[in-house]
Amino acid sequence: MNLEAWFAQFVDGVDVEHVVVSNGVEPIAIGEDAYAGKPNPHAWMSPLNVQIYVDNMVTAFSELDSEHADDYRANGDAYKARLQQVQDELVAELGALPVNERALVTCEGRVFVSGARCRVDREVHLAGQRRTTGHAAADHLDHRVREAEPGACRVL
Repeated sequence: MNLEAWFAQFVDGVDVEHVVVSNGVEPIAIGEDAYAGKPNPHAWMSPLNVQIYVDNMVTAFSELDSEHADDYRANGDAYKARLQQVQDELVAELGALPVNERALVTCEGRVFVSGARCRVDREVHLAGQRRTTGHAAADHLDHRVREAEPGACRVL
């Protein structure tokens, strides 16, 4: 997912076990900007992908601490059930909207992972709004949604 190379700075030179929890996640390519064609590193935005992360963490923790493997498995199963509930609610809410009225609005231009998995085929990018808070961000969001599809966007 390209985050592993960046994260290496935190574990290089330290004698600790570490694991890549994104193993098994099907990457979605970034479609634009300098990162076009590279895997989208924001796979954790999808509840389905996070379930894969959880499985990888349960396996890693169980190998490191086999005495508590059953606990890791039980906790992982409980968390995955909650993640599945989030996914099911998201799909149900989006399913109530016609496909042409669905859009993912984000301040990060490469966070389309959840949208791609939920039949959302548009993204509205709030360029430069990452650290904006309060009314200015809300006003900018309202403007961008209206600009993208006048009168056609609903918000969940």
